[in-house]
Amino acid sequence: MKRWKQLLAALLCLCLCSAPAAATSPPQPELEGEIAPLAWRPGEVVETWIGEAYTSMTGHAYGMQTFSFVRYYSDGTKEIKTSTQSSGYTDKKFYVGDVLAYCVESGKGFYGGDYTGSDSGTSNYLKLLTPQAQRGIMLAMLCGYNPAYPQGMPSAKEVGCAFNVDDFAFATQVIVWEYQSNLRTSPTKIGSYSYAGRTIGANNYVRWIEGYPAKNCYDWILKQMAQHETVPSFAGDQVHTMVYDVEQGKYTVTLTDTHNTGEDIVFPQTSGITVERNGNQYTFATSQSISNPVTLVSQKDVPAHTGGFLIWSNGVGQTLATGAQDPVYFTVKLTTQPTGSLDVTKTGKDGQGLSGVRLQLRDEQGNVVWWEVQKDGSYAACATGTGVDTITTDQNGKAKLWRLPYGAYTLEEVGTQSGYQLLTQPVSITVSGSHSVHLRNTPVFALPATGGWDIWMVGTGMALAVVWVAWSYHRRNQNGRKRT
Repeated sequence: MKRWKQLLAALLCLCLCSAPAAATSPPQPELEGEIAPLAWRPGEVVETWIGEAYTSMTGHAYGMQTFSFVRYYSDGTKEIKTSTQSSGYTDKKFYVGDVLAYCVESGKGFYGGDYTGSDSGTSNYLKLLTPQAQRGIMLAMLCGYNPAYPQGMPSAKEVGCAFNVDDFAFATQVIVWEYQSNLRTSPTKIGSYSYAGRTIGANNYVRWIEGYPAKNCYDWILKQMAQHETVPSFAGDQVHTMVYDVEQGKYTVTLTDTHNTGEDIVFPQTSGITVERNGNQYTFATSQSISNPVTLVSQKDVPAHTGGFLIWSNGVGQTLATGAQDPVYFTVKLTTQPTGSLDVTKTGKDGQGLSGVRLQLRDEQGNVVWWEVQKDGSYAACATGTGVDTITTDQNGKAKLWRLPYGAYTLEEVGTQSGYQLLTQPVSITVSGSHSVHLRNTPVFALPATGGWDIWMVGTGMALAVVWVAWSYHRRNQNGRKRT
């Protein structure tokens, strides 16, 4: 039975990725509901089938009677050829298993049967195409009809007319052929292609859908492809610096996408960097210090990216493609701003270190900096509320502060040893590297202990002071009387 179908397919399939008659075809993919990504892997062998004609919702069966195409050969050579089909010819759908596949080898006959899948990097046929063509084919299948994500199709209002799955899928197929034949070099650029004295006109494929819903779908898909190729404005070689945020306990930077792409982005989680989007603003964050800039190879986070793009071939007939894979990558370069440190020394009488002195550091906004106490007794700035908000000097009157974002701070004393006055004013400090500050406390005057020699000395002094005041007052009164 299988051989009979293959022989029938060989007789009926000529030139373009279609056939005038069909063997028994599997049902079309359902439009409603979630369809899981394809589970095929490179190297798997799957039976291929010829399906029914691409038929518009208007009842028109799409077909190209005369067209030119580029034939690529395994030795790297190529040529432009022309094919003329009989009246009433229609383009047929191809299936790998029960999944709609796209023709990526215009003009070659399809014979059905068992095909082997390979990924884009190992496909011998795909390697014959230009990088632009490879990228364009994958982009068309990503933004066009994807059987694994049919709910991603636009509405009739978005397209500008009513249409069905066949209209949308055939429009996708036409764009694939344009890239494969070197007519289209980008979603916005198409032109004729000449080689060895022969030329393929720019409208070689698109003219067969003019005036039908597939043309509206074609225009919409190309617009989506162009938008998808637009990457965030902050992508590229510029290095963006994340600054340590003591409130969050992380290095962060918020970048504005002036291109307004409006898509979340993804990159390897192993980077230790996260990103959150709010409109056209992207906030990158990490808890790790980065000494050398890192390059994040990123992509837009699109639901149609199934990661199952495969090229199917049996080495003889038409080459097919299934799945979807995003070919658009861009880079975001990030580093972290160096953080500073501050060595605090507290001394009292005779320059001895004062232990147990409590201090608070405030940033430019007046926020108290919080700290993680390290095993060595040093203080590392951390997220607010996650550590301690007070620094305490050690037995030598010292405290080491680090992981401080560059900027202006004030250091305030909130507690000191008994017998010493608190600093009357906070100390202003600007952190731009490694710094040190030496703070001296003034002893508070106190009465000597009761019963010692010192108390008699103090008492005698106070008594003499009282006598002096009384005598001065008496003399002043006596002088006054003599003058009267």
